[in-house]
Amino acid sequence: MPRRSSPPSVLIVASLLWLTLTAAALAADVWLGLWMIVLFPALAFAWVGLVAVSFWRTLADGRRDALLTGVGLVVVAAALVAWGGQLGTIGVRLRFMLHRAEYEAVTAQVSAGARPRASVGYQVDPGPPPRVAFVWDGLGDNWNGVVWDPSGVVATARGWGERPGDYTASPEAKKLFGGDLVGCTHLRGAWYHCGFT
Repeated sequence: MPRRSSPPSVLIVASLLWLTLTAAALAADVWLGLWMIVLFPALAFAWVGLVAVSFWRTLADGRRDALLTGVGLVVVAAALVAWGGQLGTIGVRLRFMLHRAEYEAVTAQVSAGARPRASVGYQVDPGPPPRVAFVWDGLGDNWNGVVWDPSGVVATARGWGERPGDYTASPEAKKLFGGDLVGCTHLRGAWYHCGFT
């Protein structure tokens, strides 16, 4: 009597491992680190590879769940591609929410004319109105971070224009914080995630 096939254990272990590592990395706020450019694809390809091995083992054994595993592989690979495009946005919003209380405390004091000590790095543009940039990552004069701008002038920065060096930011916004403002994404209220070069 043929034994009843069960879901491949490799698939289950691979899924749990990938989800655990993804959740841990996101919670540790590493999605925005430069090394994440290498880590996320490595994890994704390792996961897809484990699922593919599971599929081929199942197919070689002639088990019925080979088709189900194959369909699962295609669905998961498609989901990885679709989800991968949103990871940056999700990571930015989570990182902002994790530090929002401290950012708001700093901006309140800066608005009152003080220069508070904080555990997060920040720069102040005196304005008017005063604006605050909280630097996240970068190399040299290329950096990104959260900008608090009650005037909303940074919203004019929408990336490059027709060719490199052609900025979309207004002249006022372009030179904020001593760099060339390339692009900003609105987070909420007077908060933006911006990139500088």
